[in-house]
Amino acid sequence: QHGEEEEHEKERIHKRAQSKEYFDRLEIGTSLTLEHPIATVACGTEHVLLVDIFGGLFSFGCGNDGQLGHGKLSQQEPPASEAFPRRIVALEGSCVLRAAAGNAHSLALVATKAGVPPGLFAWGLNEEGQLGLGDRITVSTPTAVICDESRFRPRSISCGDFHSAIVTDNGELYTWGYGRGGRLGHGTEDDRLWPCRVAVLSGAPLPMSAMRFSNVVCGSKFTLVTAEADLLPACTPLWATGLGWDGQLGIGQAGQGAFVTSLVPVRLPLLWKPQQTLRCVAARDGAVVLTDFRSAWAWGNARSVLGRDCVAAPMQATPLMDAREVALGGSTCCPEEAFAVAVHSDDRCAVWRSKDSKPAATQIAVF
Repeated sequence: QHGEEEEHEKERIHKRAQSKEYFDRLEIGTSLTLEHPIATVACGTEHVLLVDIFGGLFSFGCGNDGQLGHGKLSQQEPPASEAFPRRIVALEGSCVLRAAAGNAHSLALVATKAGVPPGLFAWGLNEEGQLGLGDRITVSTPTAVICDESRFRPRSISCGDFHSAIVTDNGELYTWGYGRGGRLGHGTEDDRLWPCRVAVLSGAPLPMSAMRFSNVVCGSKFTLVTAEADLLPACTPLWATGLGWDGQLGIGQAGQGAFVTSLVPVRLPLLWKPQQTLRCVAARDGAVVLTDFRSAWAWGNARSVLGRDCVAAPMQATPLMDAREVALGGSTCCPEEAFAVAVHSDDRCAVWRSKDSKPAATQIAVF
């Protein structure tokens, strides 16, 4: 309990310290126009990263911890916040493939030269080592994350509130940053200041050397990782590690809670059919899984799509049965602010929130 309260206080401190000027200038419904269409979006607690179709990276929102990547105006002043998307000049000329955003830090997977594997860059708050630079020094411009292992070639990247994770192109999982509650999956609660490979799984049907992962998604205080489905034809390919006091690990059985913490990744029970492929996994203070058979499952603090929190075993999320993409948002300090943004099969885009303990949708108009 003390650890969770400590993290909540950290987030409150950062939220109080951050400038609100950009909120006053950017009204709800404002149209943001860029030169090229947007390919992907990443949302942190109070900042946003946009990647356009040509690999340009833009950021806006709170920038007091350097999470926007624009550097400092001076050594005496904190980095500025931005009301509208601004290109991150330090990565201009490179092609950004993916971006991820945490509480106050950012990651980007960047192709810098033809024929050279993409590199990982990090910037923003670094008090817990979440940038993976080997220290706890906050930086305000993108900085290359260096790992001595030749196999360190990132493919999937994700940020938790104070930790980070990647899956490499040969299927290995690396995590670093704040270690409380086992969210890094290394068997301890120690912080890691640089990327470290996760070497142990609980309940793995294959030797660790034979496991290959395809995707990683960080929740605020836990981590989900997906194994390549063809390796595990008769069991779920999804593992979870970290704080599960509100059911975030999803390892309970129907009617029986499992509000536990795990220091190493544990396998979720198989509730969907083995032949179903996981299309989308999203996490914040809860988790959502979409499959290619028009089914959706949620657990943890998932009131936005289930109408309630503290769900320890995956439940069918009826509002998302026809969704093809979903993302979870909101502050872990304020559960009532939790929301989900879903793109449905008929191209509807909706924001789901809990109203009177039931999921309710607000349609987003796309012009």
